[in-house]
Amino acid sequence: SSEELHRLGVVTRDTMSMSVARYYRGVLFLNENYLDSALFHFRVAMRYFMSQEDSLWMAKSYHAVAHCYHNSSVEFAISNYLDASKLYELIGDELGLASVYEDVADIYISDGEYLKGLLNLQRAERLNHKNNINCDAHLFFELGKSHFEVQEYHTALDYFMRSKTCSEVDESRRIETFIWISRIQRKLEKIEESSLYLDSAHFEMSKIPNYDSSFYHLEKGNLLVAKSQFAQAKVAYKISFNSFKDNKNIKETIKVLRKLAALEKRSQNLRKSIEYMELAETYGDSLYHDQDQAYKVSLESKHELQAMEREINYLEKQNELEVEELKGVRRLVAFSWGLLALMAIIIFLIYNFYRIKRNAATSLQVQKAIVEKQNKRIISSINYAKHIQESILPDIRTWESYFPDFFVLYEPKDIVSGDFYWSTGIGDDIFISAIDCTGHGVPGAFLSLISNNFINEIIKHEGNHDTDNILAVMHDYLADYWSNNNERSYDGMDISIIRYNKKTKLLEFSGSMHQLYIIKGKDIKVLQGDYISIGQKSQAKVQFTKQNIQLYGDEMLYMFTDGYMEQFGGLKKKKMGGKMFKLYLLEISKYSCSEQRALLLNKFESWRGPREQNDDLTILGLRI
Repeated sequence: SSEELHRLGVVTRDTMSMSVARYYRGVLFLNENYLDSALFHFRVAMRYFMSQEDSLWMAKSYHAVAHCYHNSSVEFAISNYLDASKLYELIGDELGLASVYEDVADIYISDGEYLKGLLNLQRAERLNHKNNINCDAHLFFELGKSHFEVQEYHTALDYFMRSKTCSEVDESRRIETFIWISRIQRKLEKIEESSLYLDSAHFEMSKIPNYDSSFYHLEKGNLLVAKSQFAQAKVAYKISFNSFKDNKNIKETIKVLRKLAALEKRSQNLRKSIEYMELAETYGDSLYHDQDQAYKVSLESKHELQAMEREINYLEKQNELEVEELKGVRRLVAFSWGLLALMAIIIFLIYNFYRIKRNAATSLQVQKAIVEKQNKRIISSINYAKHIQESILPDIRTWESYFPDFFVLYEPKDIVSGDFYWSTGIGDDIFISAIDCTGHGVPGAFLSLISNNFINEIIKHEGNHDTDNILAVMHDYLADYWSNNNERSYDGMDISIIRYNKKTKLLEFSGSMHQLYIIKGKDIKVLQGDYISIGQKSQAKVQFTKQNIQLYGDEMLYMFTDGYMEQFGGLKKKKMGGKMFKLYLLEISKYSCSEQRALLLNKFESWRGPREQNDDLTILGLRI
């Protein structure tokens, strides 16, 4: 035990044993969630490990400190995980490094950054495989969740299937896995399979008394909606709502309330729908308050860390220094009366200054609260606009019947985006387009909604199927729109569009300020669009070029906006540019589309570094 190890260290004066004992005391406190005590012991132990340059125990200590901050201060947690990973890598401890990758992934996933989380989980999986660990139920489970969140449902299903076959899976995790598999099968429109796995989850739940059934009833409601059994779905959602509410799971409570609001709206019960939406907003205010409190806790953690460092330094000095006796006691008595008088004056001045400052601070806090409330409402409105914009994006699952492999990398600069992508299938033909509207953020998003309506009208309702005609009509529509609305500015868009026939493999391309890359092996073909921007002011009739290409298979097609190439970064803080982008696509085109997507995102983040993202980013990759 840590106590015996510590006593042995004291008796033998073995500082290493005492330090290891302190580390394990920290582990005990961490397991019991006494984080302050755990941090104290980890940092005292770490001081000795650092003095001895013991890389293994230093890595373990950094890793443990990161665990202490995992749920309270992301900044401190990531910093310590990074220090631990460098040491694990230095000493070749690949399993320790894999464990760090999993922990870092958990932070990113909790923060909604699923791609970064997925990248770290994939690193952990590669290290496990290298060390002959081929069945890690927890890792497979987290990989399944991450692939689901980025809409890679088949890959997610594969990982959940592998997770449930691992021998170390306990009953609770088995239930969670069945629910996730049911959710994926529903997304893949395999309703019968989804029902079977949800029934399996219910059967396993019946074996565990008082099991939390929140997520089961949530998925049951979703499945019933998919079956158009709306009354039963409402009952399941209400059970889920009450359970989430009792468990104080605010995020999931809000989600269920919105689903109930949608069901009531569907049944024309608008009053009840509004009540649910208002209740969701109330819970949203509570969540915002909790996030604000978490930020304050993070600030307090910094102060506590400084205090802890001072305490550790004090304890170390106690072993080296003897307490000196105070001298000059008689002189101190004579001097004390004068000192007391001076202190009284200083205290009075400090109090007066504090009173004035407190009144000013109160006024500032009131103003700050007003601004924060207004800002929260604005952000809430923009987030709702994001849901509207996301609803116009196509369901890329329809691409599976046209392409054996594909990916979408879509990263808005702000909450809403001026970029969007569009597609529709008509018989053996599929039309796909990447569109970059003028600006980004809210203005670009409004223009994207207008453009989406135009392209749907032109292709689906008017029956224009030639890509050059589609762009010409699109240009006329937008120019007329600005003219009819008395707009002096002629904001427009840059666009690339393809029409691909899956039987003949004939590709038709037209572009407005956009290109199409076709890569086969080590060869790249660049199809250049016209140097005309859709919607720009022009007296003459605008015509676009149509290019026909016969494909034979094993080609990669890339459609993209300029956000990736226009990003400032690198050592010289310059734009990436088209040449570097093209060479990188040549380098990675041999990999699977999911791997290409991860590599492109990782390259972008590495190039950008700490700088702000310049523009919205869209890349579509299609394998023939």
